[in-house]
Amino acid sequence: MAIRFLDFELDDQLLELRGPAGAIAMEPQVFKLLRFLIDHRDRVVSKDELVSEIWDGRFVTDAAITSRINLLRKAVGDSGKVQSVIRTVPKTGYRFVADVDLPEKRRPDTGLPAVSAFEQPDLTASSVVVLPFRDLSPPEENDFLAEGLTEDISVALSRSSDITVIANRSARAVEDVAPLISDVGRKLQVKYAVRGAVQRAGNRVRVSASLIDTEIGKHIWADRFDGAKDEIFDIQDRVTQSIAAVLPTRIQGTVLEQEHIRAEVSLSSREAYLRAIWNLRQSGDVVRAIDDLGSLLVQDERYALAHAQLAVLLGFSIFVFGRDEETTRVRAIAHARQALALESSDERVLAKAALAFLNDGDFKRALHYSEKALTLNPHSVEAIHFRGCVLYGTGAHEGALDCHRTAMRLDPLFPGHYLESVIETNFLLGRYEEALSIHDSWDRPHPHMSVTMAACNAMAGRMEEAHRFAEDFRKSRPEGFRLADYFSALMRYLAREEDQAHWREGFMRSGLWPEAGKSGNS
Repeated sequence: MAIRFLDFELDDQLLELRGPAGAIAMEPQVFKLLRFLIDHRDRVVSKDELVSEIWDGRFVTDAAITSRINLLRKAVGDSGKVQSVIRTVPKTGYRFVADVDLPEKRRPDTGLPAVSAFEQPDLTASSVVVLPFRDLSPPEENDFLAEGLTEDISVALSRSSDITVIANRSARAVEDVAPLISDVGRKLQVKYAVRGAVQRAGNRVRVSASLIDTEIGKHIWADRFDGAKDEIFDIQDRVTQSIAAVLPTRIQGTVLEQEHIRAEVSLSSREAYLRAIWNLRQSGDVVRAIDDLGSLLVQDERYALAHAQLAVLLGFSIFVFGRDEETTRVRAIAHARQALALESSDERVLAKAALAFLNDGDFKRALHYSEKALTLNPHSVEAIHFRGCVLYGTGAHEGALDCHRTAMRLDPLFPGHYLESVIETNFLLGRYEEALSIHDSWDRPHPHMSVTMAACNAMAGRMEEAHRFAEDFRKSRPEGFRLADYFSALMRYLAREEDQAHWREGFMRSGLWPEAGKSGNS
């Protein structure tokens, strides 16, 4: 797309500025500065905004900013005296003042689906995505502070009853498919985006953050926060409160007045937890994550969230590895109980504990804690998803589907995280064709889903496909996987006898039931 002003043409596809004599040599940072000022030419852009956007929140002097402005002015035939293109507003910032000629229909080719004039997204005034904070620290200082800030600010904002926050998984991925902030808004259906960066030098930390209106690309607020590394939780609260203060009036109160109840967790423990979760996300190695969290809890036994996460992973490992060992179940429940004893006012802890109780067949506690988690934070994607799992296990299948659909709306770029639950719920509702169609659209289903699809195809009368999935499972299952253990864990997960019988019939029709009825691996 070409943007014209005076005798110049800016081509943001070729990243080139052309004048009467042809292409003008320009550093990438100066080009980015020009584009940013043009995009926000309706107002004065503050120096803090420039630091956040052009320098990624790194510490820079006013002289460095002035130097880049002067280079830009020189490129477009302007000067600090004339200021016919870029005007300096003393003690405030800069504004692009030349007339700009834009194409009638300018839309960058981002690979995103077009949004027609009749299908505008419903960008409500209370929808926010917290984009991943950039870590600008030297490699040796990288300690997951940025990861922690992103997650904790998302959680804190979502605890307001009037604000909808997009899940972290989608927030982490969206910039790969939506390079411009307006694309982020359309892709995730949000009105506002939070951007920020963290820079650590020794024991000092600088956090920069900004709040952007995605519809018009305008920075509503930007600021920097400095402090010692061990003050990072206080800095985090200040960032969250500042963001809440500039959001629409109707959603200010609950965040600003919210009492922050934080268990006594050391910063080193928080970093170790984030590292374990990051490694799990990157590798999918459940065994390593269990070991990492176990090691963390040896060092800090009072970390409630780590206890709760470990309880979930231990229960999940039974289905992944087909080893339903009593020691694993007992250990999972012990960690869930310890998590609740340490922290009963964090919806993440409550939701994870609810899932652990569901895996153990304790439906009363699963229902209680999943409901309490949603009461504390009705916008928590994790609480909504795990509530759906509990409703599936206790026979409220339509309610379960509603929960999973809501979770997918809040985490739109990662539907696969919820598809297993949606498929299994449709199976129990007898909607086999719908379950099969969903599986076909899933690009990377979990290996153990072959068992589910064998049963589903069998119940739909597709015996050839059922036998194929059964054979795929036999060939690809992890070493030591015992189908009898998997089936035992599945039956414990279901409260109603008719649901257990439904799965049993699917196993029998697919030819997996004789193996599921045996003890040991065949």
